[in-house]
Amino acid sequence: MIVLLALSFAWRIWNNLFNVGSFYLPTFNKYIMKTQISLFLILIIAFCGISCNKIPSDNQITLITIENNKKPVKNTLDAFTIDRVIQLDSTRESYFRYMESITIKDDTIYVFGDKHVKSFDINGKYINSIGHIGLGPHEVSSISSYSILNNKFNITLWDNKRSSIVFFTSNGTYIKEHDISINYVYRVYSISDKDYLLFTYLPQEKGSKYCLYKHNIDNNKTQGLLKMPNDPKTLTIQDHNNISTYKDNIYIRFPLNNIIYKYDPMNSNLFPIYKINFRNGNIYNSKIQQKCNTLPELLYMIKENNIITLRSFNEFSDNYVVSYSQNSIIYTQVIDKHTGNQSLLESINSKDILSNCLAFTKYKDFLIGVIDPITLKKAYNRCTDRSQKDILNKSFDAINIEEIPIYSNIILVFFKINTKT
Repeated sequence: MIVLLALSFAWRIWNNLFNVGSFYLPTFNKYIMKTQISLFLILIIAFCGISCNKIPSDNQITLITIENNKKPVKNTLDAFTIDRVIQLDSTRESYFRYMESITIKDDTIYVFGDKHVKSFDINGKYINSIGHIGLGPHEVSSISSYSILNNKFNITLWDNKRSSIVFFTSNGTYIKEHDISINYVYRVYSISDKDYLLFTYLPQEKGSKYCLYKHNIDNNKTQGLLKMPNDPKTLTIQDHNNISTYKDNIYIRFPLNNIIYKYDPMNSNLFPIYKINFRNGNIYNSKIQQKCNTLPELLYMIKENNIITLRSFNEFSDNYVVSYSQNSIIYTQVIDKHTGNQSLLESINSKDILSNCLAFTKYKDFLIGVIDPITLKKAYNRCTDRSQKDILNKSFDAINIEEIPIYSNIILVFFKINTKT
């Protein structure tokens, strides 16, 4: 509104001086006045362009401070309530040896593991496998990622060898495929039915040095969003669970970066929205980078220099949940948005379930912890508090912890965040 008023005011001055009342000013003064007003208009237009991009400055980025992890550790039941626990079917068709990522949408659980995408209902019952590995028609040569479209009946798989997005229905029927001239993609995420985010782990051969792109399948145009870090190896040290959502917001994070980015679909840009301030720990920097030529060297330097790696970030209506690793210990921090109060959980010798979870995802108001049967048994057996054990037993419903076979599928724990943390 202020910009529009300023433009209107400048335009009136221009008309009054040079159309109606020009005889009041000498020619030289008119030239100076005209130049000054022209510069004024250019500045206003430039200000409009900057304002419309809505990229926040450093002082507009929300700082989330993680308190010193030497404070007393609360156990899970202080910060969370276990709502329910489900185990995915472990039949011959549904079983997988390892899991890379998990998504829950419209009461359907999608799991990517063993280079396959398998779906389960919200109670863990196996539905089907999506996409067949092969080189024939309607087959996928190598699956490295998947995404669920806004249209819940369509699923896309990323064929890494062919550099293409392959479309399937939720029952596994092939629809079409779309080739993209971007290599080294490790994750694809659908923003809409036509726009996709592409995460890459190496620069392109043609010199394009981005680690995140946006691609439109209608016009086949690709736009770079985020520059490749100086050390691309940092993109490969963790799983691919680098996206979280809150309401209509899409958040993106990387393991050795304490900045949380927000994607703006209106302007097709990416900008920092949160900064995680770790008070006790080091951040990866250029000095450490110079000493790392290989991935094993990088992992060694992370441990040797007490480097913090960001595992996940989730936002809820009243809380932030930040999971990070330091010295092989996993910490989960629950921060109250309004009071700043925090609950801290750590994985080492912990007697709770959440701290032992391998990965997290979000579904509605639940924080979903993924845990394997062996780790679950160890965490349960370490629990010495009888009252806590009784609560856990009750929460597990039909699952008998002691009788879960070792070679069985993962278990999902639905956590509700308590209002007072």
